[in-house]
Amino acid sequence: MANDDDNCPDTANEDQANADDDAFGDACDDDIDGDGLTNDEEDTAGTDPADSDSDNDGVPDGDEVNWDQDSDMDDLINALDPDSDNDGVLDGTEMGFTEADLTDDTDMAAGNFVPDADPSTTTDPTDSDSDGGGIPDGVEDADQNGRIDDGEGDPNDAADDILTPDADDDGVADDDDNCPDVPNPDQADLDGDGIGDACDDDLDGDGIENGAEEAAGLDSSDGDSDNDGVLDGDEIGWDQDSDDDGLINALDPDSDNDGILDGTESGVVTPGADTDTTAGNFVPDADPSTTTDPTVADTDGGTVDDGVEDANQNGRVDDGETDPNVAEDDIQTEDDPVVEAGASEALIHFAETLNVPVAGASVRGSGLACQAAPPTAPSSPSSALGWLLLVASLVALKLSARR
Repeated sequence: MANDDDNCPDTANEDQANADDDAFGDACDDDIDGDGLTNDEEDTAGTDPADSDSDNDGVPDGDEVNWDQDSDMDDLINALDPDSDNDGVLDGTEMGFTEADLTDDTDMAAGNFVPDADPSTTTDPTDSDSDGGGIPDGVEDADQNGRIDDGEGDPNDAADDILTPDADDDGVADDDDNCPDVPNPDQADLDGDGIGDACDDDLDGDGIENGAEEAAGLDSSDGDSDNDGVLDGDEIGWDQDSDDDGLINALDPDSDNDGILDGTESGVVTPGADTDTTAGNFVPDADPSTTTDPTVADTDGGTVDDGVEDANQNGRVDDGETDPNVAEDDIQTEDDPVVEAGASEALIHFAETLNVPVAGASVRGSGLACQAAPPTAPSSPSSALGWLLLVASLVALKLSARR
């Protein structure tokens, strides 16, 4: 190619590539992207010598104020930081750039450019408080669009910076700050208790401090770790393992292993937001006016587990079911009495109070024995009659064994 037509007459470049469309081909151009910085400078600083807007904020790298400095001390030089002063207003907006000013090197999809709604006014992109009045530019320009809208202050006018106490300097006045001593401009409050997450000892509001939850293996940001409808801190003996299954109660949806889930036993009908009902660990109580103990498999102590008495395990005494809160209706069937072979000890104790069979007691005779569960003293005429009938059956077995 003739020298007069060659954009790199001293360097072979048959393709004549010229990324920035200046007079020099890329093969001999000291500034390939035309951003005002040499390729070597960009290589050293970590910007892209082939991309004139390395941080996609709309400002060419070489036009960034103090391009190779880190104004906000966030470990990014200004040419790589779309908000060089960390005031919430992006550099392109502060410098008055609109979409018409952009080059092809600015990737709008990166989300680092907002066009200035009033390019006739600009602020300093390396100073978070351009007017020095004490309020950051991004607080005065609340919607951070570069224009003074109704209700906003002027980031170029110190006189309108009406200061309110802000002990943690997070841009939120102490009176409105849910963590006045800990910076948290987002004011996040997971449990809605008025204490920001940044300073809340109990993030999920379940009554257990974050450190204790983490030590116990619970999720400090989930109020119902086992999704049984009961907040972790409301679980009885939350850090105990009532059924010895290797799970503490706050992680065990059926803490006593009686077949009825803890939320049902506790009378919960509608669980809180932290309960994931799709986990299958919650059944609403069909009769919340009555509850049972979720840490005791046999609440009434009558020898029949709650989940057997409440056969459908819905928390309500339905037709054909017995009451897990009434010991007297715990009628044993297969296990009371149990006739065993090989016993040789005589059953000698029918007490005056009708405390008839004691576990392990037996009736001797021809190799047969009758063994029953521990008795419960009768509390009503009908239950006493039941015990009398049981005694009669035991005597009949004894007589039969003697024949």
